[in-house]
Amino acid sequence: MLKLNPIPYLLALATVTNIGSIVTISGNPQNILIGSFSQIAYLDVALVLTSVALMINHLNYSALGVLFVLVCIKPIHSFLSVALASRETYRSKLTQPI
Repeated sequence: MLKLNPIPYLLALATVTNIGSIVTISGNPQNILIGSFSQIAYLDVALVLTSVALMINHLNYSALGVLFVLVCIKPIHSFLSVALASRETYRSKLTQPI
């Protein structure tokens, strides 16, 4: 078992799917309403909103990178520092004369 915190991975999945739904008319209910009432062509919406989705996805990637470091890397680093400190303590006890 990996014992990883699932929160960053679940947030990444949820945010990326929501951002991806921006691109098409059928991606989310708001776009379906806008597309059906405005009679905008499917491809026109996709061409315009792809750049918007890519910019938002870049910001999302940066925010999730910070979250991943705070939630996943910091605990691993603190665990390793404790493990290394206890190893040094054990080594110092081994080198002491009896």
